[in-house]
Amino acid sequence: MQTKYELSPRSLAIGAVTGGLIGAGCWAALAFGLRNAFGMDVWLGHVFSSPINAASFTAFGAALGQLLQRQSQLRREADGMNLALLGTEEDTLLLPDDVKTARKQLHELSDALRRSMPVRLLTVGLLRARASWSATDVSGAIESEADLIAEEVAASYSNIRYLAWAIPSIGFIGTVLGIGWAMGELRVAGDDKADPLASAAYYLSIAFDTTFVALALSLILMFVLHRVEAGDDRLLTRVRSWCLRQLPLRMHIAKET
Repeated sequence: MQTKYELSPRSLAIGAVTGGLIGAGCWAALAFGLRNAFGMDVWLGHVFSSPINAASFTAFGAALGQLLQRQSQLRREADGMNLALLGTEEDTLLLPDDVKTARKQLHELSDALRRSMPVRLLTVGLLRARASWSATDVSGAIESEADLIAEEVAASYSNIRYLAWAIPSIGFIGTVLGIGWAMGELRVAGDDKADPLASAAYYLSIAFDTTFVALALSLILMFVLHRVEAGDDRLLTRVRSWCLRQLPLRMHIAKET
């Protein structure tokens, strides 16, 4: 079953393609704007005219698009904690009949809401409570499901982490190519080249600019990735606490006489 955190391939593709197009569009707008305004002799003109930098901006946009999509999901994910399946008064103790009523109400929820993190944890707790009316067993089931969700969350960032790693690699590829081109210009210095040093210097500037742009984009992307992952962790902690207060801590356990 696909969970809220396991984005469908279509959703991942939409986020990546949209972000990539936005990144490439920003690069193209800056490249042509600077070229028309200042020509190609300025430093920024060199930076935004490089196809290697275009690839870095595209990868950056693709990763950022997926992160923004996930950030939007985090805001909707917390809506599950507004449900009152077991009542809103946390001081009220629960009986087995209350759990049975809540399980029936779960089936009336939309598919998207049933896949949300709060409802998933609560569903597991209700199922365990039906089998064993024990607060310890229910708490253990909720914690086990929360651990599975945490693993799903970590796995869902694999594509984004790959792009964050790929961006500096693209910059290093540009550096290697630029140095190679510069060496090629110097190697033919005795031919018809009017100023081989100027050509070599131009390619060396491209070589180091690509690394600079890639590292700068990578720093921005890693900061955004860190913030979104921290939001995921905070939400999971809040949902765990909410679910424990909703069910196992309110279960009425009859005392043996």
